[in-house]
Amino acid sequence: MEEMISGFTKDDVEEVVRILKKWDGGKIPTELFTVLAGMLPIPVLETVILRQHKNMTQVLLIPRPKDDIVWPGMIHSPGGALRRADYFREDKNPNNGVFERIEKQEIGMRFITAPELVGVIVPGRISARGPEMCQIFLGKIDENTKLPEGAGWYDVEELNKIPNFIQHQIPAINMALGFFKEKYL
Repeated sequence: MEEMISGFTKDDVEEVVRILKKWDGGKIPTELFTVLAGMLPIPVLETVILRQHKNMTQVLLIPRPKDDIVWPGMIHSPGGALRRADYFREDKNPNNGVFERIEKQEIGMRFITAPELVGVIVPGRISARGPEMCQIFLGKIDENTKLPEGAGWYDVEELNKIPNFIQHQIPAINMALGFFKEKYL
């Protein structure tokens, strides 16, 4: 009987390696990304967008797609994973690839200024998708711009009471909140 290593036979490993070597450097299909993200730490950027409104600090939360594999339809703080293509940009700043995807695909508007680095969650976190190394940024938008469908402003003190909110984002939002209060309030 063939020896198994972490559930794989030697033939399994050879087959997976053979298949993965077909990758041409482009976007990885969501199903494959999700499987890999469950196995390997993924570098992610969270862009927390805060505002002060009627003596309350609020955070912008947006819905995940209804067909999302891990968090279908749940609301979250905008963010994204770094991709290989982000490292081949003319501006040499991989983070800008993520920020541009957030602007175009998640919030539907441009940031007023470049998002500010708040910190890094160390040693990372384990989400429902897998292990993540998370950089936290504070983003600013024009509050008078129409928000995407399903998006809204939520009191940061009430996040733990929102049933369809991705709760593992609370530490990142709290980190950005501390930075926001220190710098802007």
